[in-house]
Order: sequence, then C-alpha cells, then structure tokens
Amino acid sequence: MFRKVIPAVPLLAVVMGSPAFAQTALAGQLKQGVSVAQLKRVSSHLRDYLPVYGTRLVASGSERLTLAARLQRTSGGKSESSVLTVTAEPLLGAIRITEKGAAGTRETGHDGREVWSKAGTPAELDTALVETLLYDCAERLFTAQVEGFPIRIIGNRFRDDDGKSKDYRGRYFDIFRLFDRLNAGGKEIPRERTYFFDSATRLLDRVAYRTGGAPGVRVTTFLSGWQRFGNQVFASTITRQENGVETLRITVDSAIWTPAAKDNAFGK
Repeated sequence: MFRKVIPAVPLLAVVMGSPAFAQTALAGQLKQGVSVAQLKRVSSHLRDYLPVYGTRLVASGSERLTLAARLQRTSGGKSESSVLTVTAEPLLGAIRITEKGAAGTRETGHDGREVWSKAGTPAELDTALVETLLYDCAERLFTAQVEGFPIRIIGNRFRDDDGKSKDYRGRYFDIFRLFDRLNAGGKEIPRERTYFFDSATRLLDRVAYRTGGAPGVRVTTFLSGWQRFGNQVFASTITRQENGVETLRITVDSAIWTPAAKDNAFGK
C-alpha cells in the first residue's frame, strides 16, 4: 500500500488532463509518435525525468534500440525459455520482436498503429509481450503526454507501506496516471496505467493497470537492475505479473542505440 507522507497536492490533470478527454483519445483522433525535438514540449512535471535515461530523450541520434535478451514465460506452473531479438523506436511506438524457442520462431510487433503477428491475429501472449516492452516504459508516458493523452499527477514522495511506521526507511515514489489506449486484434482497448518512479533516482520502478472487463486481470510490470549501456540507462530485468503471479521475465544481455532509420523494420 502506498501512503503519502507530505501534504498531498490535489489530483491535477496535466495539459489535457481529464478522464472525459480520454474518451476522445480512444476515438483514434490522436497520432502516435513524437520526435526528440517534440519531447521538449513535455510538461514541466516530467521534463526533469528525461535526462536520467541518458541522451536518447534529450538529443537526436539514439532513437532506435536493438536489444538481445532472454525470455522466460510462465503459464499454468510451466515455464518456457526463448531468445529475443528486439528492434524498436519507442518514441514512434514501433517495435519488432523475434522470439526463438523450442516451439520454433514467433514474430510479432507494433507498427505505430496496432499490434501485429506474423501468424495472423495476435494472440494474448503476443499482445502481452509487445505491451510489456513498448508501453510499460518511461518513454510511453513522456510521448503520450506530448501526443495529447491525458495524464493525472497522483503526487510525489509516496512511501511503500501503510504509513504507520515512524521509522520508515524504505523507498519513496512519484506517481502518475496515464489514460492510454492499445490497438490489437482490430480493437481499440483503453488502458489506465499508473507509473511509479523512484523519487530519489527518477527511474521507473513499475507500471500497474487492469486488463479485460471487471474485475479484470491485475497487471504489474517491474523494471529493475538499471544500468548503463553506452550513453543510455536501461533496465536489465523486466518482469510482468498477472494477479501477483509472474508470467514474463526478460533478461537483457545487450542494448544498442543508433539513429532512426526510414525503413520497413516494423511492418508485418
């Protein structure tokens, strides 16, 4: 349970912030994708977070990410391991994921508009992997705010307990809520994501939301082991939990950023 320990500011919707406006966003009227130059328009409440992640959010030339990682999927008590090769341009909302495992090779991604799969209609496991890597990250919060999606400031310096201890020595968190959307399987799916940043480091610690109808599935994506890859700072371990049970664990072996390229890297 997160508890505020300093006087709380009122819930404040930043720039375009109101849940009612979120419905306009879900109507498909907002374009996804921004440039590094456009990120300079991000709200003052978020601006100081950008340089924490390296140069990629404050200077052009490091827009494309090439990632080598290991994936462990867990379902029904059984685990499967595979190797991931990921190409992504997070500011454009685009990603291609190649997964090689015992069952063969799967290719899935997001072309900036919707989730796709080489096998046809994306399965839930495809959507979950794309969402974990492309949406459950700090870049999504920053770009969505510039694009016009509503964001609500929950507040700064929340502590991760019930607030009763007088000798709390744990971490503190800055919390933001994004009224987002995800296009998959021909459907536009609303997502109300809550982003938890470590107040001391300003690095993203976790993203929480629910999927499906009521009561839905409670999803939490944790980002940990932040380390420097060249001039960039990136989480070396990304885990996804559904109703408190781990379903995905991604362990990053290498991460390389290069300039953006105009090609068909993200199309089906």
